[in-house]
Amino acid sequence: MSLKYVENSLSRVDDKTISFKLMNNYASGSATIDGKILLDGIDVTKYTTAKLAGQSITVGENMDIYSEYGDIIEFIISLDKKIERGKHKIEVEMKIKYPIWATLRSEFEGEV
Repeated sequence: MSLKYVENSLSRVDDKTISFKLMNNYASGSATIDGKILLDGIDVTKYTTAKLAGQSITVGENMDIYSEYGDIIEFIISLDKKIERGKHKIEVEMKIKYPIWATLRSEFEGEV
């Protein structure tokens, strides 16, 4: 199963921050999720927040969320060092732990 990358949404916010958007094309409802974000193969989960329905959520373990099918979720990666300009690969993995077990993934590349 996958999360759908919103085309051309990868962008640079500043020298240390990039953002991108994914669409919930799985289902509507509440869930407890473990999230993981990789930037060029490096785990940047602890530097990532997600914006959903006006709320900011720190990405990590045991995230309790509610999302409708079709919701757009913005992810913001803010590192403590400069993110080089150029092409980057992003990998997102969301493991749903409750109410069902499922793993949603998205992988894409883009320039910032």
